[in-house]
Amino acid sequence: MYNASHLFGFFSVFNSDAIKDMTLYKGGIPAQYGGRASSVLDVYMKDGNKKDYSVSGGIGLISSRLTVEGPVIKDKSSFIVSARRTYADLIVKSLGIEDFKDLKLYFWDLNAKLNYTINQSNRIFVSGYFGRDFFGMSDMAGFNWGNATGTLRWNHSFKSKLFSNTSLIFSKYDYAFDINRSVVKFSLGSGIIDYNIKQDFTFYLNPNNTMHFGLNGIYHIFSPGELVSDSESFNNLLMPKRYGLETGVYFSNDQKISEVFSLNYGLRYSNFTQLGEGMVYTYDQENKRTDSTYYGKNKKIIRYHGLEPRISATYMLNESSSVKASYNRMFQYMHLLSNSTSSTPTDLWMPVSTFIKPLIADQVALGYFQNFDDNNYEFSVEGYFKKMQNYVDYENGADILLNNDIESQMVFGTGTSYGAELFFKKKTGKFTGWVSYTLGTTKLQFDEINKGLAFPVSSTWVFQTGNAVTFPSGKYTIGEQVVSYFTERNGYRMPNYHRLDLGATWMVKQTEKYESSWTFSVYNAYNHKNAYSISFKESETNPGYTEAVKLSLFGIVPSVSWNFKF
Repeated sequence: MYNASHLFGFFSVFNSDAIKDMTLYKGGIPAQYGGRASSVLDVYMKDGNKKDYSVSGGIGLISSRLTVEGPVIKDKSSFIVSARRTYADLIVKSLGIEDFKDLKLYFWDLNAKLNYTINQSNRIFVSGYFGRDFFGMSDMAGFNWGNATGTLRWNHSFKSKLFSNTSLIFSKYDYAFDINRSVVKFSLGSGIIDYNIKQDFTFYLNPNNTMHFGLNGIYHIFSPGELVSDSESFNNLLMPKRYGLETGVYFSNDQKISEVFSLNYGLRYSNFTQLGEGMVYTYDQENKRTDSTYYGKNKKIIRYHGLEPRISATYMLNESSSVKASYNRMFQYMHLLSNSTSSTPTDLWMPVSTFIKPLIADQVALGYFQNFDDNNYEFSVEGYFKKMQNYVDYENGADILLNNDIESQMVFGTGTSYGAELFFKKKTGKFTGWVSYTLGTTKLQFDEINKGLAFPVSSTWVFQTGNAVTFPSGKYTIGEQVVSYFTERNGYRMPNYHRLDLGATWMVKQTEKYESSWTFSVYNAYNHKNAYSISFKESETNPGYTEAVKLSLFGIVPSVSWNFKF
């Protein structure tokens, strides 16, 4: 998933009705996961009920959802289909608010899975996800974005100790801006397509050792951008596509050393080869183009590779407390290029090239974990430190829109991240819940930016300080043109972000065959106008002066849903 949220983070792409389980790896990341220099969220989808049919869902003010599952062949094959659709814009329009009469803001998504048991040693799974978001303030302009994935997986048992998973995976992410004029329509878009094959093995050597090993290969197709029109008089602008082959092979072992001490250790070898077809440019130290070379289709342009050692250790102090430590090295062969104000669905993914090197991250973490009162309460504190090499950013004043010389607008530097996370949870009883506190710092350093000084990226906890951003410090006039003057990179911050969400569920009826309930919720209960972005324009009441304009997407959002299952 290249964009894991709907409606600018208001919803997750992960539909809880379709999810069986999920695992979050923050510190010790096993060697089977690669390609990213960050944490891993591994999500497992439900298989569907093999014995009985069931229907569940909910109808609410903001969204509705429906899930259907059941057997195809009883005790042998089953399916599950789960869909969601929001319609907040329709509700807002019905209220007659003039500023939102032309609002278009909604998403839909669909999860589906089919599994078939061939025999005791073989099972086949087919699954897919499809989702799309739409946002616009009128029929004149708007944009949409979405993910589509499909997976075919074969699970095979060779013996009682060796298991295999073979997966064929397709993934696509794209977005498009649409601009409608009276006589012509324009569309500006970008995207990425992946074709992935994975082979994973699990070998239960003995009660103290469980081995994981395998390999995978991904063929990437990057579409940096295109501007197309339905007008015959307009010459469409198509940025050349980029191609790459990413491969990896890994081995890891979960080993129980003693009753109180265990290890997970492994090694991953990863590789990325940039492929033709296309023109490749070379640049000097000042990012000026000096030469060009044409490469034919699937011709090797450049190759990067490296070893990624992983190790994590757990030591049980007693039956209810433990200490965990880990070290990871991770290679990331794609860079996410974002604007400095906020993360949007239009952020651009760029692969490594002759000019762009892979991001390399080394991370260590140390944590203490404690359960109390027969595991009714859970507490943990964990600290981490991460060092990053070959970090990529735009230079000051970069021209990035449909720029075939995008490398000439980039600078390269280093980064450090460090912080601590505290977590407390009450797991049982009539009153349950959790409280967490996170304090984190990330700093980036580029010789070409901010006079070579490191600058902050963000600092967050439950009450979140605003993201670090680059705003103009002043302006000057050249002729009749007003030009913004920038000083520090990320020298300013967005306003602090905070909100309170409330919710309650009323169980109307609950039997073995039927359930009915009402859910009442309020998003942003005290209606705090959190800033999504800030822009600058000339004051309408005081000409010659510039004023900041805050855009807030969501205020208070009440919702009522009727939930059912039978």
